[in-house]
Amino acid sequence: MRRTYLDLLFELAECYEESEEFGLAIDALRRIVASEPTYQGAHVQLMRIYALSGRCQAALRQYEQFRKILLRELGTEPDGASHHLYEEILAGWNSSSKPVLAGRGTRPRALAEGTIRPSREPASSDASASWWRSRGPSR
Repeated sequence: MRRTYLDLLFELAECYEESEEFGLAIDALRRIVASEPTYQGAHVQLMRIYALSGRCQAALRQYEQFRKILLRELGTEPDGASHHLYEEILAGWNSSSKPVLAGRGTRPRALAEGTIRPSREPASSDASASWWRSRGPSR
C-alpha cells in the first residue's frame, strides 16, 4: 500500500511538471522524500524541477542532501546519471552570476534532451534495491 502511495505521488509530480506547475510538483516530491529518504527518483526529479524553475541552489542542495542520506543509510554514492545532472546544474550555475536555467530554452542539455529521467526506484545500490523489493510489490 505504501509503495502504491509513493508511486502515485511520483506520477502526480510528473503531471504537475508537464503542466509547469513546479510548486505543486515540488510539494508532492517532498512528501515522497520525507516518507522514503532513499527514493532516488524523487531526489532526481526534485533536482530537475528546481533547475527548470530557476532554483539552481535548491537543486544543488537537494543533491547534497541525497548524497548524505545514501552515505549514511546505504554506504554508497548517487548513481552516475544523478551525479551528471548535479555537475550540469553546477556548471550552469557557476558560469554566470544569475541562474542560467531560469528561462525556457536555457535548460541544461540533459534536461532539454530528456536524457536524464528519474528512476521510480530508490538508490541503485544492491542493498537499496534489495531493501526496496522487500517492501512489497506496487499494486
